[in-house]
Parts: sequence; C-alpha cells; structure tokens
Amino acid sequence: MPVDRIALGQAVRSLAGRDRGRLYLVVGFSPPYVLVADGRDRGAGRPKKKNVRHVGVLKFVDEGVAAMIAGGGKTTDREIRAALKAAAGTGSDADEEGVSCPSKM
Repeated sequence: MPVDRIALGQAVRSLAGRDRGRLYLVVGFSPPYVLVADGRDRGAGRPKKKNVRHVGVLKFVDEGVAAMIAGGGKTTDREIRAALKAAAGTGSDADEEGVSCPSKM
C-alpha cells in the first residue's frame, strides 16, 4: 500500500514483527515508512518506524489528532490512547487492504 493512501491520525494494525496485532495511530511519514505511536510503549515523542507493507490500515481516523499534527502542534500520549480506544470500540477492525502481510505470502 502506498504511503499516500494513509492519513495522519489513522489507526493501523501491525501485521509483521514482534508487535504483530497491536493497534497504532499514524503520527508521521518517512516514505516508505509510517511513524506510529500507541501512547504507552511508543509515545508521541518516540514513534515507531514501520514499513508501510507491514501495517493493515483501518477505516478509523481521529480528525482531532490529525489536525493537531498537521498544524505543527504536538499531540499527547493521552490523546493517542483515547483515539486508539475509540478505534477499538468502533469495530473498525476491518482492514481496507486485507489482513495478510505481503512479505509472508
């Protein structure tokens, strides 16, 4: 999946690596990678760099967090955790691009 199909503040699920299955929020881009945070182990100040092929994109986008990051502001770990809790509660676990990692096929 190209990086341009992923938005700031969008929820993603890790498909590969030791963090497989965990939910993250996209907080930045460094093509071909996305910078993701979960507000706990990986906070906004120390995001994880994930290959775009190793994340499953969910339909949930937190517009408040996205606007704050796009405007040059900083988001807090508390806001990221709240957004991920909302993403998990909406039942938006259906990936747009499938659930398998292309490198594992």
